[in-house]
Amino acid sequence: MGVRNNAIKLAFKKGYRVLECGAVVSHKDNNLKLQVKKVNGKSYYRFSLRMDGKNTNVMVHRLQAYQKYKGKTFKEGIVVRHRDDDSLNNSKKNILIGTQAQNMKDKYRNR
Repeated sequence: MGVRNNAIKLAFKKGYRVLECGAVVSHKDNNLKLQVKKVNGKSYYRFSLRMDGKNTNVMVHRLQAYQKYKGKTFKEGIVVRHRDDDSLNNSKKNILIGTQAQNMKDKYRNR
């Protein structure tokens, strides 16, 4: 399993959670700072945590998907989708998993 997936599991184990509304909380990290990262022209919220002595990014939408779908999130060929195509909306009802083809249909439907 890749570093990205291990970082999500570690964040969950350390108590980081994405609320139903999409906000991120941690009972241990009162200074949690979300940053915006651009990926292929879209903006996504992320935060960092220490893993194996290095800072590692945790994408908020992927953590929300892990909370909702557990290990299915990491299956080969599965992507995390935003139902409304708003990459900054990480509310539970907006996060889905599926194939890249389904993701492209979401984008087309929301344009």
